[in-house]
Amino acid sequence: MKELDALAEKVKSQLNLDYDEKSVKFIEDFIERQWNNFNSEQRNGIVNSIGLFVGQCIIKNYGGHWQVDKDTQAVCVAIDDKNKIFPFSAIIALSTAFFLSKPTECNPDSLLRFITCL
Repeated sequence: MKELDALAEKVKSQLNLDYDEKSVKFIEDFIERQWNNFNSEQRNGIVNSIGLFVGQCIIKNYGGHWQVDKDTQAVCVAIDDKNKIFPFSAIIALSTAFFLSKPTECNPDSLLRFITCL
């Protein structure tokens, strides 16, 4: 899924980010500060862009590759045959946690924690 690699690079370049903790923290702070300022359509675009960036961060730092999960049909990062990470779902969960101000185990309260706990 080379097109996802290219799109993630575009997001990285446009936002002047790197695939590191500092950039993940920047994204997390952006979501926390700005999420409620966007309408539904804009939020979908943000989820897609940030999900691409987060997925590529995982690939660059932990390995793996983009894949469509055969059970859910969702795009994920496959670390190996048994371990998959769904960065788009993580961004939705995080933004929901910020929106509700009620982080839970299922809705992580930190994107940085999500990335660094892998």
